[in-house]
Amino acid sequence: MKKILSFIIITGTFLLSTGCEDYLDINRNPNGPQEVTAYLYLGPMQQEFVAGIQWDSRFTGYYTQNYAYYSTNYAYDLMGTPAWTSDNGGQMWRSVYWKMGWNLSDMIRISQAEKRWDLVGIGYAMRAWGWMLVTDHHGPIILKEAFQPGLYQFNYDNENVVYTEVLSLCDSAIKYLNRTDGIVSATFTGKGDQIFAGNRIRWKRLAWGVKALALNHLSNKSTLYDPDKVISAVDSSMTSNSDNALIGFLGTLSTDANFHGPLRDNFRYALPSKFMVNLMDGTTLGTPDPRIRLMIPPTPNIVNGVAGAKYSGVTPTLGYTTYPAADRPYNFYGLAAVGQGSNTTTGFYLFRNAGKFPLMTYPELQFVKAEAAFRKGDKTTALAAYSNGVSAAIDFASSNYAGATTWGTVTAITAGEKTAYLAGVVPASETNLTMSAIMIQKYIHLYAWGCPETWLDMRRFHYTDTYGTETTQVYNGYVQPPLAAENNGKVIYRMRPMYNSEYVWNSASLEPIGGLATDYHTKVIWQVIPE
Repeated sequence: MKKILSFIIITGTFLLSTGCEDYLDINRNPNGPQEVTAYLYLGPMQQEFVAGIQWDSRFTGYYTQNYAYYSTNYAYDLMGTPAWTSDNGGQMWRSVYWKMGWNLSDMIRISQAEKRWDLVGIGYAMRAWGWMLVTDHHGPIILKEAFQPGLYQFNYDNENVVYTEVLSLCDSAIKYLNRTDGIVSATFTGKGDQIFAGNRIRWKRLAWGVKALALNHLSNKSTLYDPDKVISAVDSSMTSNSDNALIGFLGTLSTDANFHGPLRDNFRYALPSKFMVNLMDGTTLGTPDPRIRLMIPPTPNIVNGVAGAKYSGVTPTLGYTTYPAADRPYNFYGLAAVGQGSNTTTGFYLFRNAGKFPLMTYPELQFVKAEAAFRKGDKTTALAAYSNGVSAAIDFASSNYAGATTWGTVTAITAGEKTAYLAGVVPASETNLTMSAIMIQKYIHLYAWGCPETWLDMRRFHYTDTYGTETTQVYNGYVQPPLAAENNGKVIYRMRPMYNSEYVWNSASLEPIGGLATDYHTKVIWQVIPE
């Protein structure tokens, strides 16, 4: 299977480098259309987009300590990087350059010709989002030459160039999504749209959300960062949890099941980290989080009702044998001893075969607004957005992920539990709000699904920074793990580009950006360098 997949990837890369039109010219089939109805492009690209995020989060989730591995000295617990000969961490690269690639360009082109402005806007929003995720993940990427026919070698563009394009594409997306002339049809677009069923307004809000994230990612750039623009973008974006971008899975076969689910079996050995458990059980924040029963798998002692039983989190590199057997956390499928799931395993939280997986949410953007207002010095606005974010994040978890699990039923959060938690973590006065509180609550909300955003956030704060005059580390309780030998004593800041397309076919272009160095992954990305 690996050989077949490698062949497919290399073939896809060859098509990009030689030009789609030239290739198709020698393979015309009157019974197989070269071009299809615009909406037919959309669904497969959306599925591949979420798959790219999920695949790569299988590695970055260890860097952010969402997870820790069940055994000792796991490479990703150590902030290590895959060998050059591995495509681990390169799935979003594959998604953006190959699965979306020419397909997305064709969808935009066809839609423009047919004056389907809603599909044009969706296309630009997806391209902006894809470029942002890839450059945040890898640093320099191929932008200007990405889809130029006839090229066999592709030069890299620095992150600042990519961000300029991302913001421009967001503006284009918003412009087209504002249009109601031409042939704008939710019915037509909804035939392919698996996220918003063709709802143009919700796509416009998402485009504003992408722009808000991009603008906020530049918080370390004193001449570029404008908190008012971030706040304005958030205010133009999602208005409640009803606007959340979610994508669903049938969960009957591996081909239509959630990548995080038991049937796909990609997270069997991932366990909740000690850092995450401490944030939720009251150890760090002083207030137990009622979401813990919805988001953190229990131990056998908890399931069996043993008095005094507590949730357990694994310290990266130490493994779960530091706990007695009955106190070891179940995996995210709800199975003990890192058991293997199947199509009949119910799973837990986001780790279910069916259900919906989030891509962007209203609470996430409220935390972005809170951070921007806090940096601006407008703590009144910051506190209001922070409070909205925490409240909506509780509702998000409770309404989406309470219910049946492998070991039993977890109940929704009650109004009393929510009120008590808000009283414990939302200060009565804006003078007591901290950057640490904002970022910790954002971290909890993004747990297990927002790894790209969380990893970028943690790198913006260089993992262990304090903010301003605050004495508590922004990521309160986070402890840097022992580092892999290839890191040369430095933490990770980027993943290597995709092996099959770059190190095999385009290695000459990697050398000028230092991509052949053993510790390339520790080179700090432009987005997070203070200027």
